[in-house]
Amino acid sequence: MMIERFLLVPAVCAAAAVALVACGVKKTETVELNPDELEVQAPALDEITLVLKEDGKFYQEGRKKPFGGVDVEERIEVDADGNEKRFVIETPYRSGVIDGVKRTYFSGGSVREERHYKKGKPLHVVGYYSDGSKKLERLLNDQDVAEGPSKRWHRNGTLANEGSYDAHEEHHGIWKEYAEDGSLCGQYEWEHGKLKRIIFETDTQRGRRLVHYGEVEGANNTPPAAGVAPR
Repeated sequence: MMIERFLLVPAVCAAAAVALVACGVKKTETVELNPDELEVQAPALDEITLVLKEDGKFYQEGRKKPFGGVDVEERIEVDADGNEKRFVIETPYRSGVIDGVKRTYFSGGSVREERHYKKGKPLHVVGYYSDGSKKLERLLNDQDVAEGPSKRWHRNGTLANEGSYDAHEEHHGIWKEYAEDGSLCGQYEWEHGKLKRIIFETDTQRGRRLVHYGEVEGANNTPPAAGVAPR
C-alpha cells in the first residue's frame, strides 16, 4: 500500500461539440481534439497502511477509530511464464469493514473485477474482459471464495460454461460447456473438484478436456484427430 505513483489512462476522443451562444442564437461547432492531450486519471495509489485487529476490523495505522474511506493499492501478479501483470485495487470501507463494491482495474484503466460486499459480508463477484464485456459471475461465501452457481462467458457474449462450486471453490455437480456459437459441447459430473463422469462431449471438447482436466476412467481418452484443435 506504500505506492506513490499514478496510473494514467489515455482517453480516446476524436472530437467534441462546443456550444456558442451569441445574440440569443445557439451555434454548435465541431472542433478537432488531439487525444494525446487528454488524460483520464485512474484511482490514485495511496500511502495508507491498514491493520486488521482482533475485533475483525481494519484500522489506519496510528488511528484509534476503525477505518472509513477508500483504500487504493497496486498488486503485481506473475504468470507461469514469469511475466508481471499489474493491477490497481480500489476497496471501500465503512466502520472498519469492506462495504460496497471492491474494484480491480487492468493497467489500462478498465475494470477487471467487481466484488460486492455488505457490511463485511462477501456477496458475489463479476469479472470482465479488458474490452469491458462480462467474463464471469459467481456467488461468494463468507471466506470470500466462490461457492454455488457460476457462469462464464466467451468474449463474443455467448455462454462458455455454467455449474456450481463447493465451499472450497472446487467444481461440484453438473457442469456444462458451450462453444462460441452457443452450442453445447460438453456436459460433466464433478465431485468436489474431481471429474467423475462424462455425460457428453464433442471431439473438439474432448481435446480441451484432455489438456485441462486429464483422462477419465472408462471414457474415450483418445486425443482428437489432427486438425481438430481444442476450442
